[in-house]
Amino acid sequence: MGNCPDLAAQRGMAEDISILAAGGLVEPGDFLKAIALGATACYSASANVMALLSDQLDRAAVAMAPPYALILQSTQYLNDEFERDRSADNVVRLVQAWHEEFDLALRAMGRTSVRQLQPHDLVARKRDLAQSLGPEWVGGPNPGGDTPHVSAGFRHHSTAEREHRVH
Repeated sequence: MGNCPDLAAQRGMAEDISILAAGGLVEPGDFLKAIALGATACYSASANVMALLSDQLDRAAVAMAPPYALILQSTQYLNDEFERDRSADNVVRLVQAWHEEFDLALRAMGRTSVRQLQPHDLVARKRDLAQSLGPEWVGGPNPGGDTPHVSAGFRHHSTAEREHRVH
């Protein structure tokens, strides 16, 4: 995806297309990384389905009901006790929690909007990702290979950098 925005811009199509990131996006950091790399929007299904079912697994009529059955509201998989409104509230709470995490991450990077994110706000833990997508590689020689001993995927800017960007 890192090259999609560049290719669209080179062909004069940047304003004509949207880049939708999907697949494996389950936590706020995943969405922020996709947007920093050029996604216009993100889509997540699995996390939402898990939120739908999170506290009502015992109310699915068939223990191994496929997740899409709930999305399509296939009632054969739900018993009469399944509370659709309760499930909808779970998804709302999930999205609200994501929003709070977005705000925290953006503040840590000195940003006020996801639209301000750029690839240089990221760091890559694998050398090949850094080379292909553009973020700085945070690794160095280590006995375990390319993955250094860090867990963050975002560059945390100093207080001076954050204050400069906000003002």
